[in-house]
Amino acid sequence: MDGRQAPGIGAADFPTDSADRSPVAGQIEELLRTFSSTVRSYRLYAGNGPMLERFVGVLRERVRDVWEELDRLRLEITENAILWEGHRVYPTGDAGADLAFLFYKDGIRTVTLLPGLEEVLDRLLSVLGSAPPLREEEDDLVTLMWAENLAGLRYELVDLPVDSIDLGAPSGAAPARIDPAAVRAAASEPAPSTGLSADDFRETLYFLDEDELRKLEHEVQLEANRDLWRDVLNALLDRLEDGSPERQLRIARILEEVLPSMLSSGAFDRAASLLDELTRIATGETPLPPEVLQRIRLVFEQLASPQTLEQLVEMMDEPARAPGADSFERLLGYFPPASLAPLTQLIDRIARPDTRRIVTAAAERLAAGNRDQVVRLLASDDPLVVRGALRWVGSLAIGSAAGEVMRLLRHDSPLVREAAVEAVVGLRAAVAGNTVIALLDDPEREVRMAAARALGALEHSAAREPLEEAIQGKRLRAADRTEKQAFFEALGRVGGAEAVPFLDRLLNGRKWLGRGEPAEIRACAAYGLARVRHPSARQSLERAADDSDPVVRTAVARALRGGTEG
Repeated sequence: MDGRQAPGIGAADFPTDSADRSPVAGQIEELLRTFSSTVRSYRLYAGNGPMLERFVGVLRERVRDVWEELDRLRLEITENAILWEGHRVYPTGDAGADLAFLFYKDGIRTVTLLPGLEEVLDRLLSVLGSAPPLREEEDDLVTLMWAENLAGLRYELVDLPVDSIDLGAPSGAAPARIDPAAVRAAASEPAPSTGLSADDFRETLYFLDEDELRKLEHEVQLEANRDLWRDVLNALLDRLEDGSPERQLRIARILEEVLPSMLSSGAFDRAASLLDELTRIATGETPLPPEVLQRIRLVFEQLASPQTLEQLVEMMDEPARAPGADSFERLLGYFPPASLAPLTQLIDRIARPDTRRIVTAAAERLAAGNRDQVVRLLASDDPLVVRGALRWVGSLAIGSAAGEVMRLLRHDSPLVREAAVEAVVGLRAAVAGNTVIALLDDPEREVRMAAARALGALEHSAAREPLEEAIQGKRLRAADRTEKQAFFEALGRVGGAEAVPFLDRLLNGRKWLGRGEPAEIRACAAYGLARVRHPSARQSLERAADDSDPVVRTAVARALRGGTEG
């Protein structure tokens, strides 16, 4: 390897091995490890993003924990370490000293943290995250912190030594005169060589021939293009399999931080490969210690975070950033059951149809393998989650949820009532028919239509009279054509031959002065007759085949061909 470090991985991530540290010292060590990791994450995520918010939240909790033990925290800074009361608290184990040197290089020798620091962490991280790349002409870390005037942070400085400067001539004396000819002559002389080139070795006895040079060039190219991420991960996973429990636990902690980095960069294939390897190791023949398994489980549980899922879906919704669909589907295959709830919330907010299809298919596969979790989601307070769970209940025919579905038919949210009606159809729960009948008079149009279609799909014969009453009522007469058609077709399905006289009267009947029903009602009656599997229904349609109204005539022709509109 060339010494470069994979993002999110550092020696400072490893915990201390000290067995005799005090509880307070342990808290301070954990705080400084978290502080160092958060500064690196701040640079990695360019100061924003859901993943960074998670790191900052953990750091803020670590700071608050310290205030339960101390009223202030005074730290001494050396070039390679941070001390508290004479004890080394950073770095611990085999971690690096990057955080200590960050302060030390600009003359800061003590830092005192005070209550209230947790309120200005974002500003402090902004300063520390921008300090390393500063150029000589820019402000140093001390100047930046002074400008921010951070409450809860105090520091002490030392004067850094300044190299002596030779000013040449004594004070008051004029500088020596420069000869222009000498300057031109010096500029025309070739600059001395400061390095070696291949030409310096061409005449040597053991210089490489052309084939060897090409091979060497190829090897250099391979090294330059080497996937360092994969090499680092393979090394970590190898140690996870055959290391000591203490080392295994450290590696699992590192991988917990590595996964968000992969996801935020769109490396879905690499993330899926990591999760695949972790699954293999966790379920392999060699058992892992319980604490290590628990830590590995936390790696997977990150996928259930609403922030993580929302960021992934947003990335897929942007064509310029979206990884391949295969990579995304492969990653979704590792989602834990707890991700079902946030997934159901996100599905209806996805703009791109292909992304919505992929996420929906993944959620359905997850629901199929976790039916008990689907049933538990029916008790959620979020109507979007309940609606999504009802869809899985219906499509997967989860019969154990029938009682809960019946209860949700009376839910306050129309979204839930509509989804519950559709779930009744999926469950073929005819016992719910009477409850669904009551929804024919629901205040919401979509619920009324769903109820009518459900009764038709279930062929619930007891619904014939309520449907006839609804068709004759004022509400349906004033409804749009789509709603009317849903009620008429439902009547044709549930009423059969018994509904033909009623529908025939609406299609072919004549009132006083020879006027019949409005054309829209008569057309919908034709669609209702098309759903009746009885000769009398066809006879009724044939009597209206030559009707003078073009709307009615078109509807009858479609019905006779066995089709309907909409």
